[in-house]
Order: sequence, then C-alpha cells, then structure tokens
Amino acid sequence: MFRSLFRKKIQVPRHDENWQVYFSRINNQVTSVIVDINVAEIAPVNSLSEVFYLIIPFDYANEEGLPTIESYKLINEVEDKISDLIVRYGENMLHVSTLTMNSERLQMYYCHKVENSKAFLSQLDKDFGEKLTYQIDHRHDPNWSDYFNLAYPLPFQMEMIKNRIVLRQLTEAGDDLKESRNVHHYLAFREEKDMDEFLQFAESERFVLFLKEKRDELWKLGISRQDYVSYEQIDELCLPIWEKAKSFNGIYNGWESEVIRTKNQ
Repeated sequence: MFRSLFRKKIQVPRHDENWQVYFSRINNQVTSVIVDINVAEIAPVNSLSEVFYLIIPFDYANEEGLPTIESYKLINEVEDKISDLIVRYGENMLHVSTLTMNSERLQMYYCHKVENSKAFLSQLDKDFGEKLTYQIDHRHDPNWSDYFNLAYPLPFQMEMIKNRIVLRQLTEAGDDLKESRNVHHYLAFREEKDMDEFLQFAESERFVLFLKEKRDELWKLGISRQDYVSYEQIDELCLPIWEKAKSFNGIYNGWESEVIRTKNQ
C-alpha cells in the first residue's frame, strides 16, 4: 500500500472573530475573560482536539489577582509579540480565549496535537529568551469543554457583554453617558398571558409601554423609562428586565437610547 511521506496539513476553520471581555469566577477566583465568542459557531473542530495553555505570570497584581494599570502596558507588549509568533509559527493552533486570574495570564488554544506547538514554543524561547517566564499545560478535549465551560459566557454574562457593546457605540458617537435619557427596551412573548404578567411587572417599575403588536406569531413589546446608562449602572437596569422576561417565558431583545452629545461637541 502506498504511504504518503508528507504529513497532512491541519486546516483551521476560518470564522469572523468577535473578541469580548467580561468578568467571571473560576475556582472561586475572580477571573477576567477575553473570549472570541464567534468560535462557538464552529466548535468543536474535530481536527483540533487538544486544548493547550500558555501560562504567563505577571507582576503588580491587585488584591484580586488581576493586573494593575502599570502592568497592562508590559502585558500588551508581550501578547502582541506572541500573537505575531502564532501567525508565523502556530498555523495549526487556534487562539480562543485568554483567562486572567491569580497573577497569571492563561492563553487558551486548540490544536491537533501538542506537538503542533513545538515550532511556536521554540521561536518563543528564541525571541524572548530569559525575559519571559512561562509554563504550558494541555489535555485531550475533543468536545471543547474548556472553551464552553471556562471561557464562553453564561446567558447573563452575555447580556452584560451586549450592554457594554451598546455603551461603547454611544461613547464612540460622542455621548459621555452623564445625562439621564429615555431608554427603550424590546421584548417578545409567544403567549399573551405571559406578556400580560410581564406588563404588570413593568408597570410596577414605572416603565411606559410604547409598542405592543403581534407579528409572526409573537407579541412584540417596547417599554421605556428615564434612566442613566453608565458602565456602573447598566447591568442593574437591564438584568432584572432580562430575568423577569425569562421567568414569563419571554425573550429580552436588548435596549437602545438616543445619543446625547455635550453642547461643545
């Protein structure tokens, strides 16, 4: 039987990256999670069945084990260089998340076999030398359990991510988020009785109904109230609405607000 002398190249599926940041707790430790949430659209990838961690300790951690402002500059410089090395020497490795906890950055990759990381690690040692201290860890993970259980956000965490995306859009449009404004929330219910029960909650919380229509077998609702939408306050505003809609078998479809610019802009 003919036997190929060439190793089959592992194809890493292409996807549109969507990196987001949120906070979680892993092993009762506060953890900052940077994750490409669009990886979930292609995961698990059969040809990438090993999870590989590049673990880098850092100095100047705060009491929760997360980086201080002074340590971020060095971390960013190191990770930018590592990212460049991955592009050139880790073509069979897919970076899916970075977890920060207990004074360490844990870069999570998936690969075909851990041997795929040898060229990358060799170049890492060559470029950084003794300037970079790191460890590695790996295991067989064909179902991508680490990605889904450690990195991918839970539903309420996904809502927090969505909240910050809207806030970022507002600030990029020139809104300093200092003014209260009319905030519109959108929901959908399949059953009229569930919608009516939710509306009782909304009325008790002083929300005003501005949209109520049945479309495509769903009841579409819009409620609004004058509120502040700062980074510190947005989750306290939106998560209770999301939770209450869920308890009445409804879907919370997010919020929007007009852009309020200061007069000198």
